[in-house]
Amino acid sequence: MTQNMDWQNQKEQLISYAQNREDILLARALKPWEHSGFWIDIGAGHPRFDSVTALFSNFGWRGINVEPLDEEFDLLTQERSRDINIHTAVGLHEGTATLYAGPPENRGMSTLVESQGEMLLETGFTKVHVPVITLQSIVDEHVSEVVDFLKVDVEGFEYEVLSSVNLAALRPRIIVVEATLPGTTIDSSGPWESLVIDAGYQLVMFDGLNRYYCLVDGDPAIQKSLSIPVNVLDNFVEYRTQIEIGAGLARINRDYREALDDLAETKRQLHRMQQDLITSQRKCASALESLVPFEQKIDDIESRLGYQIYSNMAHRIANHPWLFTSIKKILSWSSSGSD
Repeated sequence: MTQNMDWQNQKEQLISYAQNREDILLARALKPWEHSGFWIDIGAGHPRFDSVTALFSNFGWRGINVEPLDEEFDLLTQERSRDINIHTAVGLHEGTATLYAGPPENRGMSTLVESQGEMLLETGFTKVHVPVITLQSIVDEHVSEVVDFLKVDVEGFEYEVLSSVNLAALRPRIIVVEATLPGTTIDSSGPWESLVIDAGYQLVMFDGLNRYYCLVDGDPAIQKSLSIPVNVLDNFVEYRTQIEIGAGLARINRDYREALDDLAETKRQLHRMQQDLITSQRKCASALESLVPFEQKIDDIESRLGYQIYSNMAHRIANHPWLFTSIKKILSWSSSGSD
């Protein structure tokens, strides 16, 4: 989907790129088709797959994408040129840290938490050293407008990220934080939720993976919109489903073209067979015509043979009268026997 899309059409059917449909819930509350906006995404990941911000980017919104992994950051810079893309991790203090980077099939589990990362090394994770800066330093340098939502997805490093910024001063309209231990349904909000509540926020939704917070003195309409789970009435389709449908249509088109090619080849073979049949028929007709003189010769031979046999017999009967008498008796017996 391009950024120069029909916004009204997108409003009619939203496309969800996010892992747990977080973008649909946020879009319901913020209505990106009605106005522009700004986000901060800590742990942005891929610019489309499992992205909370891709939907908003399609509507012309922009924001800050913070991503320490090289491959994901490169893709963000390629596809999100209007955004502020920062190649770093976020923590309490500036410096460097060890990031346990997941393999291609499990990039979303990459973590800065050593106890988690060490256990994951046996499953294909690798250690990489990454720079670390505070969220406050990012805000001070790049934020000069209202932040519509702050999203934090850092696989167990939430406390460090949320402690590194003055949330009460930043006042994003919505805060979304992944709130379960990586790969489980176990609540992990205990160490950091008070940081959000003390900054003037209230919990309005837990979707099984993330906790959504709104300003206590914020827009009641936003609070109400976020309090209802994503459902079929939100009229959306998932990006992965759209890809699968597109791939299915591509396969159907490919099969259809192959079938047309096979049909054309079958028609060509049939035409060649028809031509071969016509040639064979002509050869047969020519062969039959060539037999006519032989048939006439055979008739002539049969006629001559019949005449010779009759002539020889007549000559013998004339020379041997007793033979005529014998033949006459045989014919007479044959006639009387048949009666």
